[in-house]
Amino acid sequence: MKIYRFIGLVVIAASIWGCSSTPTEKKQQVTVIQPEAKESTENTSSEISTVMAEFASTQNEQNLQQSLIALAAQYQAQNQCASSNTVIKHAMPLLSSVEPLAKANVIRSECIIIQIENQQGPLQLNTDTSAVSVPIPAAVSRLLANWLGDIDESTLDDSWSARLAFTQAYLHSMQGDYQTALNRLLNTSSASALSEALLPKLSFDWLSRLNVTQRKSMMDAHPNLLRYQALFSIIEDPSINDTQRQQRLLRLIENAQTKGEFNRLPEQLSLFLSLDVNKQQQTAVLLPLSGRLASQGEAIKQGMLAAYYQQMLSASNDMSEGLSTDEFPTNNLVFIDTGSENELTESINQESMQNYTTIIGPLLKSHIEATQAILPVGALRIYLNHLDGNSLNGLTSEPISQALVNFFALSPEQEAQALARQMFTQDIKHPILIHDDSAVTQRMADAFLETWKNQQTQHNTIAPSLVRYADNKSMRVGITSALDVLQSQQRINQLSNLVNETVFSVTRNRRDVDAFVVFARPNELELINPIIESSMSLFTGQQIPVYATSLSYNHKQNKNSLRDLRNLIFVDMPFVLPDGRDSQLAQEVDTLFNQPSSTYLRLFAFGYDAVLLTQQIVKLSVFNQISINGLTGSLSIDDNGNVERKLSTLAINTGT
Repeated sequence: MKIYRFIGLVVIAASIWGCSSTPTEKKQQVTVIQPEAKESTENTSSEISTVMAEFASTQNEQNLQQSLIALAAQYQAQNQCASSNTVIKHAMPLLSSVEPLAKANVIRSECIIIQIENQQGPLQLNTDTSAVSVPIPAAVSRLLANWLGDIDESTLDDSWSARLAFTQAYLHSMQGDYQTALNRLLNTSSASALSEALLPKLSFDWLSRLNVTQRKSMMDAHPNLLRYQALFSIIEDPSINDTQRQQRLLRLIENAQTKGEFNRLPEQLSLFLSLDVNKQQQTAVLLPLSGRLASQGEAIKQGMLAAYYQQMLSASNDMSEGLSTDEFPTNNLVFIDTGSENELTESINQESMQNYTTIIGPLLKSHIEATQAILPVGALRIYLNHLDGNSLNGLTSEPISQALVNFFALSPEQEAQALARQMFTQDIKHPILIHDDSAVTQRMADAFLETWKNQQTQHNTIAPSLVRYADNKSMRVGITSALDVLQSQQRINQLSNLVNETVFSVTRNRRDVDAFVVFARPNELELINPIIESSMSLFTGQQIPVYATSLSYNHKQNKNSLRDLRNLIFVDMPFVLPDGRDSQLAQEVDTLFNQPSSTYLRLFAFGYDAVLLTQQIVKLSVFNQISINGLTGSLSIDDNGNVERKLSTLAINTGT
């Protein structure tokens, strides 16, 4: 096992570390809703039977409806939502008046919210017909909108109006309208039990998702939200690391609590403060530094060293300005060669890994599961790859917080997914997807189509048309056929054959296509773009955008190549695109490594951001609405611990 050790430039005497005072950490974690109690289906059936027996003797339908709603509400208040849904399912065919139907929809909407907030896995939603498992948020928000959309608030008393207002506010948040959600939540004259329990968490969460202008507007309208401003200024500060962030938040909260503020902390904040963020990091980097993948491993390593020395230099400058030393971490960075084979090197074992507090890597997917049994419990983990499906599901049975297990990858599939999400924000409805028949582009196409399908109904789009080609001939035929140009030419030829005179014609293309997406190599893209351009009718009146990913982009492309790529939009990491090439770091890399290739630059940036994340990743994991700017894109973390990258764009102008 080859080990490459780099000791931190910032060395603080052990006596200073030993004597420095640290505010007492609060390990409290707010649980706003207790886990659902074990329910008895027999008891539920017995209760329903009792209500029905009473109806049989009185034949009072109004009393029957009220009794069933009261029973469902009772179960919901006890967080027994399965029983509550059973009662509602039994009651729905019997609810003939507006008021009890509205109450039933409010109750089952509250149960959905309880399940989401408890993170109880796939939601078992009790519809009018059966219990089905549905994804979040698109299908759930559609279901809640269906339940809550037609309720007339005037039919409900104040307490039920408050419950309705809360569920509608939550629905707005699921649809991404956090400003309306927050206004609806805070403008309600009275609170329901559920909204009261969730108020600190949701107020903090929804406020944090607003932009600066929206946030100021909300604070002006609701002065009680001003108390969160100081918290946000610390949480969102990109210039400090997670250790500093914890220390400063603890001091702020302790001072506020002496004044009677923040007696109920938002759940996200409590979780962040409860996590152990090691001040003195011992970081092991597991990379293939020998074998067939050694060149890739070396490029990543150089990026990591660049980020590491930049962090040490920044810390040294801060200390020279007289800032407190107890907030600055020391960091030992150790590179360990995993080799390039599928089997992990035997010298990497539980004993050799036990003293590390942070693990970056391994790079090979086959090595990830092999490291699970040997990594120290509680170590921060940034795997340089991703797993299919839910990354954390079944990966480890250790008692380790999800916030400490993360996955960071330069995945073609993730790029395709990011492109689909970006196109939704630009209101694109019907693209044509073009790709070759290679395994990589097929995976990208599948990922793009799956993301598109999940968002299709919510964004009122239709499924993309597909063009898959094996050679230049099938490429041209496929594109012209997808645009209906081939069919137009055939109709023109048929008409010419029917008349003796010369037919003057211009082929027409279909008008519903509003974008093209191309997954292809650079040399293939240089053929595809002119075919698209020549297939568009002269009287179309607009230029349809053509999107391509990093698979198609080479930052060294010459002017002749770029001429064939006019009116094309590249989506790639900022470090490779022209704006990133003008940075001081990029110029130093070009000089030091003799104008390296785009592939090298992407791997270098990947390594740089992996080290950058070690200082920010706990914040991103807990406050997953926050992002930071890295060389590979704007970085955030989803609920499964996957690092998501929002990429930059480069539009090739006509005059290039």
